[in-house]
Amino acid sequence: MMATGTGTDGSITVSGTATTVTVTYTTVGIADTTAGTLIDTLAYRNTLDDPTAGARTITIASAKDDGGTSGTSQDTTSDIGIAATVTVVPVNDPVDAEATVEGTFTEGAAPLTFLTGTSVADLDADHFAGGSLTVALDAYRTGDVLSVASGAGGITVADSTISYDDGAGPDVIGTVTGGDGADLVMTFTTNDATGAAVAALLGQLTYASTSENPTFAGAYPDRTVTVTLDDGGNTGTGTGSASTDATPIAGTFAVVGVNDAPTLTGLDETAANSYVRGRYARRHRRERRRGRPGPRGPARGDGHARGELERRHARGPAAGDRQRRRPVRRRRQLGVRGRQRRARGDTIGTVSNAGGTLAITFDGSATSAAVDATLRAITYANGATHAGSARVRPRDARRDVR
Repeated sequence: MMATGTGTDGSITVSGTATTVTVTYTTVGIADTTAGTLIDTLAYRNTLDDPTAGARTITIASAKDDGGTSGTSQDTTSDIGIAATVTVVPVNDPVDAEATVEGTFTEGAAPLTFLTGTSVADLDADHFAGGSLTVALDAYRTGDVLSVASGAGGITVADSTISYDDGAGPDVIGTVTGGDGADLVMTFTTNDATGAAVAALLGQLTYASTSENPTFAGAYPDRTVTVTLDDGGNTGTGTGSASTDATPIAGTFAVVGVNDAPTLTGLDETAANSYVRGRYARRHRRERRRGRPGPRGPARGDGHARGELERRHARGPAAGDRQRRRPVRRRRQLGVRGRQRRARGDTIGTVSNAGGTLAITFDGSATSAAVDATLRAITYANGATHAGSARVRPRDARRDVR
């Protein structure tokens, strides 16, 4: 230990070890009061970022003058007895975690590990026991899932227990909770949760969506994430202590939806054909016994789709088929009310009907419920007595039904 300084009355030199220090004043004709003032200015400090907490006792063990008096004299006094106690209180320095948020999650694909270039630094902590790592999206959409990938980067997850293997075997570092439509929180429980372990854990954070519509039809094409590390504050509680990273990791990654074919349910082609033909025949026989002609009413189906709905005769047009924009009570005729299809007063698409094919093209206002109502409004009639069938093929804006 050494320090030097100068002033108008001389210079000061400080030298020694961690336990014993010698302060030398070099001056001429210093007065006793001045020497006392110099002693009063003695101070202690610790330059480490992680000093050991506790008391330090500082004692002035001896004082020596310049020995300028002739004759029998004593230059050194070793029984001064001046002592002071200094208490050292460590201040916890905040941890600093660094990484880049990037990547693209595609609907139906494997979870995305969205952090790269991870690192963790802390001036005064060699482990983060008692700390935590929190991953949060700015807004959660249906199906959003945050999790920890297991089996890579030395990180393994068994149930809710997280372990890290630095090459010498796995050690438990903490537990994980949440993540399903909520913040993912990892709590560090052992001294094995070192900076290296936490940096590896950052590299295994993942995002996925279980939704068949993760972007909500393009309304939410990305997710913004914030990752915050807390070191547990286990190295000090002095004024100015901070345990949470002052600059959390934050960024945005992309989410891409995959167009799914619409699904039409509630229609059995075989049952519908036999039902229509059998129904007309049975009712016709009953009506004939009553002396009236057979009925000429429509048969109905139900389901839902998006984009376009096409209905055509299974074997092509036959005698008596007529294409009308407004349904009539005749057999073997496809129809739907109006040139424009409306739902609760709102236009949802247009209708064309020619060559044995009824086509309904939907616009952006066509919800699944509106399409379902349109399906229920499709009619079939024919002025002749030939039996027939119809086939319904819905498709959305990009692909056919599956």
